[in-house]
Amino acid sequence: ANVATGGIEQDVTHEILTGPGPGAVFGPQVRAWDYDATSLRPISKVSFFAYATLRYGVGVAEGDVEADGRDEILTTPGPGVMFGAHVRGWNYDGQQLLALGRINFTAFPVPQYGANAAGGDVDGDGFAEIAVAQGPGPTLPARLIGYGYDGSSIAALPGFDITPFATSFGARPGFGGLSVERAEELLTAAGPDPAASATIRIY
Repeated sequence: ANVATGGIEQDVTHEILTGPGPGAVFGPQVRAWDYDATSLRPISKVSFFAYATLRYGVGVAEGDVEADGRDEILTTPGPGVMFGAHVRGWNYDGQQLLALGRINFTAFPVPQYGANAAGGDVDGDGFAEIAVAQGPGPTLPARLIGYGYDGSSIAALPGFDITPFATSFGARPGFGGLSVERAEELLTAAGPDPAASATIRIY
């Protein structure tokens, strides 16, 4: 399974996002779960297929890309040989789930093996940026590109194109507030290359 947490409901706790896979028999079904310290329950209105396929699962992430105080859901396709690095955004307002038309883009020109994404505010402007790593795929480098969204359009960020590891099979991004400043840091890990170590690099 693929798992992320995010504040998609306007309460004091984060919710759990799940996506199956990778595996050839898993569809890209995203689900959300609420935990109130005593019990776990599914959020019935957040259960959807992010892509028009029934294979290789789905990657899930979150970030307040609209700067509205509520995290949006980010999805990427699983590592099938027919899936590109297609990032989509979804908004849940507590009543209904809507696809974000402006967050619907291909992060890399390689039309294979999907992608991994994460959302976090690295410049402290209130809008979460999106870090995307291609793959995992056996021929893909551990490269990440950052994208910014200002509420109207999305674009690659200058200087946010890094290859933190000299390995194949892509990479995995994440964000975290590791210091007292408002901006978050970028965390990177190598993909499932047998030659890769369990090193995490922070930017």
